[in-house]
Amino acid sequence: MNEIIRIGSRSSQLALWQANHIADTLRAAGHSVDIEIIRTTGDRMQQPDTEAIGALPALAPLTDGKGIFIKEIEEALAEGRIDLAVHSLKDLPTELDARFMLAAIPPRADARDVWVCEQYWALHTLPMGGRIGTTSPRRQAQLLALRPDVSFVEIRGNVDTRLRKLASGECDALVLAGAGLDRLNRAEWVHQRFAIDELCPAPGQGALALETRASRYAASLRPATTITCAAPSPLSTTPKRASPSKRSAPCSTSSAAAVRFPSAFTARLSAKTTPPSRGTSTRRCLRPMANASSARRRKFLMASTQVLSASRSQTISSRAAQWSC
Repeated sequence: MNEIIRIGSRSSQLALWQANHIADTLRAAGHSVDIEIIRTTGDRMQQPDTEAIGALPALAPLTDGKGIFIKEIEEALAEGRIDLAVHSLKDLPTELDARFMLAAIPPRADARDVWVCEQYWALHTLPMGGRIGTTSPRRQAQLLALRPDVSFVEIRGNVDTRLRKLASGECDALVLAGAGLDRLNRAEWVHQRFAIDELCPAPGQGALALETRASRYAASLRPATTITCAAPSPLSTTPKRASPSKRSAPCSTSSAAAVRFPSAFTARLSAKTTPPSRGTSTRRCLRPMANASSARRRKFLMASTQVLSASRSQTISSRAAQWSC
């Protein structure tokens, strides 16, 4: 355990919180850990006068903007400058470069989106034509389904930057991932947590992902990363990462997915895919029967991929499937 594990992280406050959270877990188990800060394409894009995505050489996929927060971190992994990368799972492409692997998914935080507005404490109280700060097509499409009258303001930057822009009047309200606010002790800004059925989160939202080189994992990182895992996180994120909407939908398409476990032997999968210009959405649900065996639960994860494959139409619909032991 004397070998130093080098973790690569973006420089944002939230990214550093995530990296330090994993580092503290590893140190508590007796490992030596260093954190190296790496500036990514996504970080540069949030600054003025950034270059277009197409002008940047890509190791990680950058098609339609995917992978912009991991490109330089994966380069550091490939070159051996770091041993472990801590990502937000929703930023990580489903199909990784063959040199890398997903080593662990730690316990997941609250996956829900939240409403941030000091004057109007819920979406339904916002005046007609209110301005909501979000650049997410997924959020915009679902918010329009709930409130067709609202407009949207492009608000970029880290959590504190967005909160400052809200306070300065650039928008009337924000919709953000609740996990980020919770992790940064900014929960006092939250006045409404949207139910999964009204604002379905992005696939993998609220979960972290530990990425490493495949060869490095087999050699020595497996025992270390295993201690950061918890069983519910991989189970709740696997169907979402398997969904075609997560694999291939462009960033201009709204994709959302959530898995919930009402009881020990019941799972519910919801997914939505929505063109950004429409306020309608598609939803698919799976509910394995109570007392399902572990084999049946694995079948649920496989079948969920097939159900999500059908989530392509532009009208609201639903489907349920059940299995007995």
